[in-house]
Amino acid sequence: DMRAPSIELVWDDGSSSVDFVYDSYEILDGKNVLETLPASYDETGTVKTLKVVLKEKYRPVKLELYYSVFPESDVITRSQVLVNEGNVPVKIKRLMSAQLDILGTGYVMTTFHGDWGREMDRHDTVVSAGCMVNTSRTGFSSNHANPFVMLFAPGSSEDFGEGYACNLIYSGPHMEMVDVGSQFESRFMAGISPEQFSWTLGSGEKFETPEAVLTFSDAGYCKISKHMHR
Repeated sequence: DMRAPSIELVWDDGSSSVDFVYDSYEILDGKNVLETLPASYDETGTVKTLKVVLKEKYRPVKLELYYSVFPESDVITRSQVLVNEGNVPVKIKRLMSAQLDILGTGYVMTTFHGDWGREMDRHDTVVSAGCMVNTSRTGFSSNHANPFVMLFAPGSSEDFGEGYACNLIYSGPHMEMVDVGSQFESRFMAGISPEQFSWTLGSGEKFETPEAVLTFSDAGYCKISKHMHR
């Protein structure tokens, strides 16, 4: 699999190989709370969160994946936390908030661009091969490249078609990307832009990713809007 990864780390010896394997899971009542970033919250008391813990095979580093389900909104939020349990620092080069692998190619990626006075111009791009990136290099999320994107089947409309949407709760440099593989599958990722990103994670420290709000529609763009509004 030669597509872009969702995580890139550099160890103290300069190597960058990682192998995270499953360790445990836990189902939590309510919404997990991010300590360093804004996030969604539970107003109804119906939210449950799946916490999955992965551990690096050869290093004392673990990755906590959080999936919070909002049943009344048909929304799942996704974030992850990298924890350094070792005695030496780890350099983070890339740590995305969400990754979704989807069978098939040729999806239409909808992005929203603009400037002052003409925000949210809609742009549709068919991604049949290669990589399509929506990113902001301004230091903030900005109206130049909004961190909300959609990925729909061709021919979709306001009330017809299947597709996904992602809204990243982050006001810094971000990236949303679709990367098409050679075996007719599409990988979607969203998170902090890895361009010129570098974070040293000291011993005993943890790093939280921004929260990605994910939803699916089997009835066009309008259903996406309703889910996100709720």
